[in-house]
Amino acid sequence: MVEQTVAHFWRGVTPLPLAMTTFTLTLPLAVVSWNLVEKPALDRRHELGRLAGELVQKVLSR
Repeated sequence: MVEQTVAHFWRGVTPLPLAMTTFTLTLPLAVVSWNLVEKPALDRRHELGRLAGELVQKVLSR
C-alpha cells in the first residue's frame, strides 16, 4: 500500500527512487506496527488461548 501511495502522488517515478522511498517510509511503519500491535498480541496469546479453552469447555459441557 505504501508503494502504491507513493506512485500515485509521485507520477512518473522510476523504480529505484520508488523502492528507496518506499523502504524509507515502510521501515518506521513496520517498527510502529511491531511495537503497538504485533508484540503485544504475541505477549497475550497464552492468555487468550486459555480463555478460548475455557469457553470451549463451557460450551461442550452443556
